[in-house]
Amino acid sequence: MRPQGWYISRAWRAVLDGPEHLTEGESMKKYIHINQHIIRRNKSNGYNEPVITVKTYKSNTYGHSVQIHGPSTVVYSPDKPLSCGARVWIETDAEVTVTDTSPAGSVKEVA
Repeated sequence: MRPQGWYISRAWRAVLDGPEHLTEGESMKKYIHINQHIIRRNKSNGYNEPVITVKTYKSNTYGHSVQIHGPSTVVYSPDKPLSCGARVWIETDAEVTVTDTSPAGSVKEVA
């Protein structure tokens, strides 16, 4: 039980209660950002690891390209970065397709 007057965001409610609280047709908030550390590591070591991260309340999906199937917002927040340290990211409730162009060449839908 939480104290009276506390607000729990939709994302945290999904963590606490599970995604079943979402109504049909409603999807999870996604945060898309670029990992600069992986870019530097790829450059210095000759790697080709995916640098794009799509975060939801329950998972991180990595890829080389992301297609957003709906409206989105680009956010710059230098004073309040994401928990991973990102200061610029894209927020969307729309579905996204993450393409990993590694040798396996997989495509993953993120609801």
